[in-house]
Amino acid sequence: MGEVLSNIKVMPTGTDVDLSLVAKEIEKLSPHAIAEKPVAFGIKCLEIQFIREDKDGGTDELENTIKAIPGVESVEVTGVTLL
Repeated sequence: MGEVLSNIKVMPTGTDVDLSLVAKEIEKLSPHAIAEKPVAFGIKCLEIQFIREDKDGGTDELENTIKAIPGVESVEVTGVTLL
């Protein structure tokens, strides 16, 4: 099997969430890249890229791990591509 590049968008629970703290927790998962992006009305999100082995279950385990981080409202996979 090959590797896949997954793009994931993480939304905070509110504008008072320190995204740098959320990003620090996500860095423990060894992402390829993390970027803070504006959404609207002062709300920002994290856009993250992960390169992982292609396996059954896809990004489910990764999504559940990110959802468990304090301050995370939602996790959305915005793209997956085979490398």
